[in-house]
Amino acid sequence: MDVAARIVLVALIASFQTPQPSTLPKGLQGVWFATGGGSKLGVQRIEIRPDGVMLTWRDERVSCTPAPAQERIAFGDMSAIVVRCPVAAGAVDMGLTGPTPRGVIVHVVAPGMNGMLAFLAVHGSAAARRDSPSDRPAGRPAEAMPQFPWPPPQWTSRTLVPNQLTTVSAGEPLGTVFDRLVSALKRGGIDAWSVFAVGTDGIAIVARLENIDDNGRPTATRWQGPDVRSPVFSLGGYLKALFSAQPGRYRVIAFVVTARAVTSSGTAATRETMDTLLSSGAMTLPESLRNTLLPAGGHCEALVYEFFRRSADESPRELGETESTILAREHLIGAGLWKSEDLNR
Repeated sequence: MDVAARIVLVALIASFQTPQPSTLPKGLQGVWFATGGGSKLGVQRIEIRPDGVMLTWRDERVSCTPAPAQERIAFGDMSAIVVRCPVAAGAVDMGLTGPTPRGVIVHVVAPGMNGMLAFLAVHGSAAARRDSPSDRPAGRPAEAMPQFPWPPPQWTSRTLVPNQLTTVSAGEPLGTVFDRLVSALKRGGIDAWSVFAVGTDGIAIVARLENIDDNGRPTATRWQGPDVRSPVFSLGGYLKALFSAQPGRYRVIAFVVTARAVTSSGTAATRETMDTLLSSGAMTLPESLRNTLLPAGGHCEALVYEFFRRSADESPRELGETESTILAREHLIGAGLWKSEDLNR
């Protein structure tokens, strides 16, 4: 069991009835937004102030009680606190550890859960202001979202998705486009993804990594690796664990909805980059981004990142554009997202 998990288990047995007044660790202070399994569970926003913690849980905003100061633990440059948050369904207990280079590690036990979930919460400095919308910079969403890397890492292949399937017309809400893409993912049997903002008026959805055959169709061991939203946070650990399972061919499909010209960074996708994309996005869009209108020229591109591991002794590597024999549109068809006639519109 990792250090953060031990902190949570020890502190959860402490009394929350008589917390000792003291300033919460400075490194943990700020506004944090849940990623991965945390956002799916219902944790939306965690605001840590010097004197307390506020949790937004399934649109319910509550004040949390920190455990007594003597129960807090510090190690190195990081600190850990535990809070109990009374919600309508019961109590949400959270252990907050950090800061790490990528955010705060959250361990949570919530009503209806059988065990504990760990996830990463990212800092939303732009959302730390709790003033009226008029106090926010023009064009800035009211709720912070993790940003898709821009320009994106070099893809193996890409294709423009027909407007009729995704971005029907300029001026429609991004939430409508998001819903169409999620429907396509579910149609293909893909039940996990990460969504990011692209600037202030675009989105990107990164689908769960899957094992495929030489024709771009899922293999019998399609989901042979750990879940995209693994309960154990480890930088680079997701793909490392997946590719150590067995040699084979894998892909990640990313949909980018934007009015920008999509050009690559020229740098191949690394384990660290793909781990961030697969585990640090949200599952849903905040209302502010759902209501943002698709700009003129908005379109959807599918970027396919294809990896190959030749043998158990070799590390996986991303295939270049000239190395893969599968076209991007064939990946979309093979994944079951759309039929050939849909993409020929």
